[in-house]
Amino acid sequence: MVGVKDSWTDVTPQQRAESTQIRQTDERAIQRDLARFSKKATGRLTKHVPRETCIVRIPATAQDGYFRLVLCDEKKKVLTACPVFRIASATADSSVVRGAGLRMMPIELGVKVGSTIASAAVSKYTGGPIRGAIGSRVKKYGEKAMKAQKLGAKAYETSGLDKHVQEHQKQYDEALRNHYKPMDVREGTFPLSGVQSPEIQIIGSDTGPDEPFPIKFQGLTVPGTGRSKADLDMPTANLRHVPEHIKVRMPGVYIAWAQVVVEPSSNLDISQDWHEAIVTIAPLVHEIPSVVPRNKVVVHILQDFEDASFVGCQVNVMLMAFVRPAAVPRTLDEARDVQSRDILVAMVSLGRAQWQADEAMFLEAGKDSQQHGQRTIAERLTDLRLKVQDQVDRIPVHLMGLRTDSASIRDEGYGQGGLWIVR
Repeated sequence: MVGVKDSWTDVTPQQRAESTQIRQTDERAIQRDLARFSKKATGRLTKHVPRETCIVRIPATAQDGYFRLVLCDEKKKVLTACPVFRIASATADSSVVRGAGLRMMPIELGVKVGSTIASAAVSKYTGGPIRGAIGSRVKKYGEKAMKAQKLGAKAYETSGLDKHVQEHQKQYDEALRNHYKPMDVREGTFPLSGVQSPEIQIIGSDTGPDEPFPIKFQGLTVPGTGRSKADLDMPTANLRHVPEHIKVRMPGVYIAWAQVVVEPSSNLDISQDWHEAIVTIAPLVHEIPSVVPRNKVVVHILQDFEDASFVGCQVNVMLMAFVRPAAVPRTLDEARDVQSRDILVAMVSLGRAQWQADEAMFLEAGKDSQQHGQRTIAERLTDLRLKVQDQVDRIPVHLMGLRTDSASIRDEGYGQGGLWIVR
């Protein structure tokens, strides 16, 4: 309806970028479009001057359909709008039509019609003699399979497992959403008091870390730019293969324990003890701006490894407490000042008896054992399915145009995103 803005989705770009920071092919395409507009412009359009290029991110919640970008002022008064365009994702089900309008419906249904004709053709050419030749053998083994299927279904119902599976199906959707739901660091036990204070405050109580800590995960060290080592003179591990829900749910800076795992066949002489560490989960400071800023996990280990490189080694991490939100320092001096404060907070807070690495591991093991004993079969099925989902989410099916439920839920944690370039 004209004038109704309830269905609008705010896609205002959140980060500024330079034209040199985007792909050259994209910049050339933008310049071609601007040149084409200037060449065809007439009347008042000849006085138009390019001011900004906006690269927007349309969230998955918009789903498939027809859209148009609207440029408006602060009061949502429409200044101009682009032509209507369509967003569509692929699906493995040929009977599903995604985002098609009435004019495009025949083309969309062509996929379904094609699959129906193909099925009819196969049935036509595999009937008659072929069906008669193998029909008796199929019937023989089919009867045995049917009996086994009925016996299995009967045992399944008698065991009561079907009730647990049904309960699990009800729990899984909510569990998956909570699995990727961003953690609000301003609620619960997350200590934010004293972050802006000039005094160094101890985080948490002397009895140990509060829930949900400690949180344990691991990742593989990959080569970095070397700038943090050069600027801050601290061993730094950039981790890959960290569970996606950790990166999506928990942005910020944490105090932690870190352990470098060295393969027995390696010649590296690196301490494999647990060391104090500062973990930052945020987009890399020196990374080129992107339309969808992705959080990376960077571990600053408070230990002198004497310039030894542990690239390719696995690093185990135990997050102990939240320190502060991640922020980009304006100057190198400011970065070093923040680093000094974080180091003092980590050393003082982790130096207490109940905050030691072995105590944290014992606490985590006891928590897992207690939860495992109290969990129902449905809850265990949900936990197992979430672990499997973490592995499945590593497969980049979005490159094929496929949109999964978990990807749509995970998409909510990426923020608004988008880039704008001054012309």
